[in-house]
Amino acid sequence: MANSSSSKENALIVVALDFGTTYSGWAYSVRHDFKENRSSIKTKGGWKSGDGQATDKTPTVVLFTPKNEFHSFGYDAESKYAELVDDDEATGWKYFKRFKMALFSDETNQTARKLSRRQMMKDVNGHKLESLMVVSECLKFLKDDFLKTLLENVNFVEMKDIHWVLTVPAIWSDQAKQFMRQAANQAGIEDGLLSLAYEPEAAAIYCKDITLQKKVDGPVGSLETFDSGHQFLVLDCGGGTVDITAYEVETKDKLIELCPPSGGPWGGTEVDKLFLNLVKEVFGKAVWCNFAKSNVRDCLDLLRTFEGRKRVIGANNEEKVRLLFPRELFDEYEAHTGSGFKSALGVTKARDKLIFPIDVLKNLFSQPLNAITAHVKELLRKPKLQEVRTILMVGGFRILNCYINILNRNLRKSMFYVLMMLFRQL
Repeated sequence: MANSSSSKENALIVVALDFGTTYSGWAYSVRHDFKENRSSIKTKGGWKSGDGQATDKTPTVVLFTPKNEFHSFGYDAESKYAELVDDDEATGWKYFKRFKMALFSDETNQTARKLSRRQMMKDVNGHKLESLMVVSECLKFLKDDFLKTLLENVNFVEMKDIHWVLTVPAIWSDQAKQFMRQAANQAGIEDGLLSLAYEPEAAAIYCKDITLQKKVDGPVGSLETFDSGHQFLVLDCGGGTVDITAYEVETKDKLIELCPPSGGPWGGTEVDKLFLNLVKEVFGKAVWCNFAKSNVRDCLDLLRTFEGRKRVIGANNEEKVRLLFPRELFDEYEAHTGSGFKSALGVTKARDKLIFPIDVLKNLFSQPLNAITAHVKELLRKPKLQEVRTILMVGGFRILNCYINILNRNLRKSMFYVLMMLFRQL
């Protein structure tokens, strides 16, 4: 193990692979630049979506051929699968999306067995592949994509010069983390060059070393880096899970963990599920299911539209929210019911848009928000966390403004404030 440790310490480049529930990507730091500036971190930041826009990450979706061979990942997989469905050629193809939570669900299910190489995973149509194969092909794609970008700029770096870091939820079991290590090994990353990092712990270390933005009832201010003895709690709000950890700053380069990591499946995908349930109620389950089977591209566009609006719901004083829906969905409704669209749950129609009362959409956030605030309140009652006065909120769950307002309102105490740090690229 000494040689492995030495190789990591002497690596020219450190690469982080962020395999997320909803989106994935990579970032890297060069040793020379890191020594001069610890926050000198680069990302790809140029994943091209179907509409030509560049995003910081790409969707965590993967497509396999009928022969169970890897075909594509991310936006390319989304577009190819939608094309196959449009052309009625999707038979036998296997399309996986938002499957990371299946690992969490399996390990928390009382009837689940130990995660293994033979464990099977279902795609959107119920077709099965080995879980290890699905995950390893995703990691291999991210690894190869980074190496391709690297070779376009330099040609002297070898695999032995790279230290790979794979981020994992802190609340995962040791079995799930070992499963991810096996997947990385199968993706071509040697164990001696690989480290697993807790997602909230990585966020905590990063936040400790930079100037943070503070958002309270008043104007946005700033907070300098934490001094020794400062205690803070980290809420890593991801697409699938919310990981919560607490630390005390001991020295400039060392944090003390105050309590074991905790959390639950309260991420952004829960809001998406509740939104789709709302759509099914408005149109009828049969209508939606028939539409979704043959209009994959339109479903993608609808969810992307909601994703954009999801980030700002409740941020202003609007009483209603207008969302564009596919014309084909209204056609399916009329064919099924024999009449034009009728208002339901307070939702009305104007041309190809549905008009939602703001309270109806805000209610979608209630379930995960209530679970998170209840858990945080319970944690803050622990004796070891009595000196916590700072909460760092990080991650990809893009409704952090809503979180901040609720946490400040429900957890207010003397000298207590909530900080927001959006990791758009990390």
